Amino acid sequence: MGFLSKIFGNSNKDNIDKNYPWIGEVPSICELCGNAISDVFYDGHVKGKPLVGGWNFMCPECFDIYGSGLGIGVGQKFVKSENDRFYLAKGGEKTEKSRALDSLR
Repeated sequence: MGFLSKIFGNSNKDNIDKNYPWIGEVPSICELCGNAISDVFYDGHVKGKPLVGGWNFMCPECFDIYGSGLGIGVGQKFVKSENDRFYLAKGGEKTEKSRALDSLR
């Protein structure tokens, strides 16, 4: 288990927020390594890529290495629940980056 997974976790024991289900097709593979996505995936910005176009679906291992972090404007963690739907588990909080973007609007 990688450093960020130790901090944020990568199991389905996270507190999921059933008010925020994943809408749309659930990714079947990690867009960076090609491994299958099973119980956890990240929808997030990849370090070093431009903000526009620099987002990918990632497995926990790739997120540990390439993910920019969790929060609005950075990335979200989705975990499969007992009903086989994915729900937001982490990353719904505002970040410094999202507050800066809000100030430009």
